[in-house]
Amino acid sequence: MPDFLPPRAPDSQEETPPPRWEAHPQDGADQARMVVAAKAGAAPVVQAGEHPPRNAHALWSLGVAVGGLALLLLSVGVAGLITLAFALIAINLGRRGRARAVGEGIGGYRAARWGVTLGFVLIALSVLVMIGWILVLVFDWNITTDVGGDSPSAPTDLSTIAALLRGHL
Repeated sequence: MPDFLPPRAPDSQEETPPPRWEAHPQDGADQARMVVAAKAGAAPVVQAGEHPPRNAHALWSLGVAVGGLALLLLSVGVAGLITLAFALIAINLGRRGRARAVGEGIGGYRAARWGVTLGFVLIALSVLVMIGWILVLVFDWNITTDVGGDSPSAPTDLSTIAALLRGHL
């Protein structure tokens, strides 16, 4: 099978940067060779048979942010303070992950960026939902009747959560 590298110009004296991935390594082994470089022409970080370096901060940032968003949605906003903590942790880990991706030249920059972005979105949603629940408690709104719960298809879990927050169960 022919090489996947493009041909060099006949008069080129410059060394071409290594490809990011080769289907067949040049030494004839069965393993594929992965080369990770921060910039074109940089020394390879990964050699044949090694695993690429992972940016755990970036991955954890994205995971914590998605987990916090899922918790906020599944708890119908009752876990607002907990999701606020999730958001702050995601932002902190995401900033560390971005700094590591840029400083060490490894992957994970996009995951860290999304972790930070979702962290800020989670802060805004948590604050809005907490304000909403405070308004429900202060004005003593009955969620089942005041928010259209008269219909037979209306969910009753919101009224149960409101009763739990008021301490009436």
